[in-house]
Amino acid sequence: MILIFMLSSVKGEIIQDAGLGDENFHVSGHFLMFFFLTFSYYRATKSIFLSIILSILYAVTDELHQRYTPDRSASLKDLYTDGLASLVAGGMIWSIYPRLPKTLKNLLEA
Repeated sequence: MILIFMLSSVKGEIIQDAGLGDENFHVSGHFLMFFFLTFSYYRATKSIFLSIILSILYAVTDELHQRYTPDRSASLKDLYTDGLASLVAGGMIWSIYPRLPKTLKNLLEA
């Protein structure tokens, strides 16, 4: 969450100057961050449903935060991407978790 907040705080002008304004990079970044955030919430809550809901709620607050960051704006597209990443992560946990070897299960349960 701290990484997402810090990246959301970067001014739009700095992002463009660094060459990170590419749309594919932007969407991929959102997807990966919220995908892993959902896994992190799952480790903390042990609830797939709750981890998806918490990730989506954080996505909403992230977009609201970007609205007040200079040269940035809130985007429904980003919100959809974040929500999709959370649902994909939740679906993977639900479908793959029962078949994981005990060693990998321990990583999610730690």
